[in-house]
Amino acid sequence: MSISIGTRPMRILVAHNYYRSSSPSGEDRVFEQERQLLQDGGHVVHSVVRRNDAISDSARDRLGAALAAFWSTESYKEVRDAIDRFRPDVMHCHNLFPQLSPSILAACSDRAIPVVQTLHNFRLLCANGLLLRAGRICESCVGRSMLSGIRHACYRHSRYASAAVALSVSAHRLLGLHSDRVQKFIVLTEFALTRFLAAGLPPEKFAVRPNWVPDPGRPQTSSQEHFLFVGRLSAEKGLRTLLAAWRLLPGQQLVIIGDGPLRQELEELATQLGPHVQFRGTQPPNRVTEAMRQARALVVPSECYEGLPLVIPEAYASGVPVIAARHGAMASIVKEPTNGQTFEPGSPESLADAVRRMVGTSQYLSAIAQNNRKAYEDSFSPPAALRSLTRIYQDLLTEHRLACR
Repeated sequence: MSISIGTRPMRILVAHNYYRSSSPSGEDRVFEQERQLLQDGGHVVHSVVRRNDAISDSARDRLGAALAAFWSTESYKEVRDAIDRFRPDVMHCHNLFPQLSPSILAACSDRAIPVVQTLHNFRLLCANGLLLRAGRICESCVGRSMLSGIRHACYRHSRYASAAVALSVSAHRLLGLHSDRVQKFIVLTEFALTRFLAAGLPPEKFAVRPNWVPDPGRPQTSSQEHFLFVGRLSAEKGLRTLLAAWRLLPGQQLVIIGDGPLRQELEELATQLGPHVQFRGTQPPNRVTEAMRQARALVVPSECYEGLPLVIPEAYASGVPVIAARHGAMASIVKEPTNGQTFEPGSPESLADAVRRMVGTSQYLSAIAQNNRKAYEDSFSPPAALRSLTRIYQDLLTEHRLACR
């Protein structure tokens, strides 16, 4: 199973558990982009996937999913058989929860296949994966048991569901299914790395590598008509703070693209702000790119830490400034004034001040456009992504080859 590194394409087994199609996830999009990136780079890829649409709301299916999150014999056998047929050099896992489960890591271990796993969220540390409770940052379970997550019903507002997640993660920790059977974890930002290290995971297990987005082409002159939000309309995304800030910004245009559980409430709030706030709902990618290119700035008011919102590299690709909450992933990648402006999370006044600072001179905005496009090309573009990912694989395979001697 060894390879002569750099002399031939790699054979890569990839694994991902899709979220429900009714709640599309950035993780699903990243998985599909990464798979295509590897194929376009000349590598041979085989996929093992599960889809949460297959889980009904029946008590039987929910119980089955909870049990599968601990150990899925079906997934173990599928991955073991895929290894025997496909003979991969490495397996790259994305989301395993709930149907794939860490059983597939055991299958790789049994067949001596090294494993890379991208940690898109904080599920190894937190029942809901967000480090967020009741709308506020919470790290009660970082480096500790998840009893607090059960007590507060952090997963789907259910103590039973939270207990299933907590017991599964705790058992996997105890058995070393992640720490011993994943050779390299990929985290998306330096900030995310600090949280996993705070939980006691060994630093040598980690590589920092951001998400990436396709290239929309070099920035063109923008009319800079509006400020822009793109994302899910849910509480943790900071939409209430965003609209409260816009009460303090008469005359400034705001476009909101996306859908979600708060849409009706937010549209009712927006009616009080007049025609300067527009809701456009879900839009196809070309319309999002068009709105991005016409924006004065992208606003990312998330009140959770985030993994790495894809809209930030999308803004960078178009040379658009970013106004972001000053914490979590955003603080790792949005530097003031190089890339835009930052503000205190959850503070409408601080966000409004950041918007006012952004209404600056054309020379300042031009400098940000150049900075952000360069950041995109260096870190968030397809060529940069392929280089960083294959480097991780190659380094891992070198270590694996040496360990097997």
